Amino acid sequence: MVHDQGSALARFAAVLATLDASKRLPTRLCEAGRIVLDANGAALSVEDSKERRITLSATDELAALLESFQDLVGEGPGAEASRTGKIVVGTMGDECSTRWPMFADLAEEARFTGTLFAIPVQPARVVVGVLSLYTFEGPLGEDLPTAQFVADAIGTALLHDPREMLPDEELSETWPSRARIHQATGMVVAQLGVSPQDAVALLRAQAYSRGLDLLSVAVEIIERRINFSDFTVGGD
Repeated sequence: MVHDQGSALARFAAVLATLDASKRLPTRLCEAGRIVLDANGAALSVEDSKERRITLSATDELAALLESFQDLVGEGPGAEASRTGKIVVGTMGDECSTRWPMFADLAEEARFTGTLFAIPVQPARVVVGVLSLYTFEGPLGEDLPTAQFVADAIGTALLHDPREMLPDEELSETWPSRARIHQATGMVVAQLGVSPQDAVALLRAQAYSRGLDLLSVAVEIIERRINFSDFTVGGD
């Protein structure tokens, strides 16, 4: 296994060196991980807090979409890997429908068929993010211990420069968005007297039921178009 990991690391470094150096490091790390592990698509996320994961990069629209679904409903292989610190594998069909029913419904609506691999990024035995990969057919090109090694190598590269653990969007757009979600969460806590965790769950449920993202729901709460204390939406 040491030999396999050494070979994988050498190949990872070689692939990374061929990628466009003008692109941000998370983008290159994500793509290099996809190539080395022979996946059809990949996404790289990091932990912002116990309740939030931020997608740093995705190699394609489908990878980004699958990540957004998990953020929306709060479940899925990436969310589970983040919580447990263990590799999570799920094949679309009955298996995913049983484990993550809301996520599976959205993935099926997007016509995704294949297998999902969520590798916790934990270079110092602490989960700092997740490398999510998907294949349309079969396993990854490397075994799971090697995939874990590659994910941890990606985490080590990111930790050398914490600035790289910010999302691809400009800070002027991203962090105010997160602040609005926090503000809306606080308003729901005040309205209902629930815990912040339950308030986030209510925001996610509202977003899921209406086909919106979390930010859109947060803005409606802040603008008092949604009030959970007597539950009204818009002009209802």
